[in-house]
This record gives sequence, structure tokens and C-alpha cells, in this order.
Amino acid sequence: MPRSAFTGSRRQALKAAGFLPASLLLPKAASPTEYPSALAALAAIDAAVQDVVRRLRTLATQAGPGRDFARSLLSDQEQHRLERAGLEKAIGLSGGRSETAEAAAGDPPDLEGLKDAQQKLTYALAEALPVLGGPAAVRTLARQMVDASRHLTLIGLWIEAEERRAAS
Repeated sequence: MPRSAFTGSRRQALKAAGFLPASLLLPKAASPTEYPSALAALAAIDAAVQDVVRRLRTLATQAGPGRDFARSLLSDQEQHRLERAGLEKAIGLSGGRSETAEAAAGDPPDLEGLKDAQQKLTYALAEALPVLGGPAAVRTLARQMVDASRHLTLIGLWIEAEERRAAS
């Protein structure tokens, strides 16, 4: 009996999913955004980043095992911000937007909120690719999208670990 691409190991399933169109992998409620310009796409990315950074800063101030992880993700976000600023300059955008997301005092650590914000950032990066045009811009944002996706996976694993710890 032939095996389906989705039976067997998790690695085989992920490999098979890599060949599916992204539209089949998105939740039904999510519909792709078509940005009218590169400026609109970069503004959407900036807004998503601000939400992620605000949540990470809250987590980075908490004691516990996630503090170093949150700080590492903040470092990645800063590197990405610098890359996007260079990209804006290269494609002739002024880059007058700022990404200064401050953690609100007393915000509780919210991993589910962070996961949702990270997912929105991942989608914003993916949806920006068609309007940016040039290969350098696509390479930059595609690399950031891969990082965002990796961060999303790690955040999901963090949530699972916290749930297991709370259950024991």
C-alpha cells in the first residue's frame, strides 16, 4: 500500500508541505493582503514588528528561562530593522518611520499574544515580497521571513513547554 506524503515522520510531512502553495497552508480566516506599494508593505511590516518588539520587551524584563530567548529575538529584530532601513534607502524611500515600541508598565507576559503578533509579522513579510520587485529586496525580506517563521516555531515550542511545566 503506498504511503501518503503525510504519513510517517514529521520531517516527511514538513518536506511535503514545502511543496504546497502557501495559500493552502494559511488558516481559512487569513486572506493575503495585496499592498498597493512598497511603502505600504514596509509600513505594515513596521506595525507588526512594533507589536512583536513591545511584547518581547515585556518578556525580556521578566525573570525566568525565557528572558534570554526574548533578548535574543530582540537582537534579531534590531538587525532586521537595520536591514530594512538599508533596503528603504536602496529603493528610494525616505524611511521616516520609527520602530520605537516601548513595553507598557505592568504588561503581563503573554506568550499567546506574542505568538499571534509573530504570525502577523511572518505574513506581512511574505505578503510584501511581490511589491518590492528587485532581487536584493526580495532576498532581504525572504531571509527575514525565514527568521520570523523560525521564531514563530520556537515561540510555539516555548508555549508547549510552559503548558507542560504548568501541568506537572
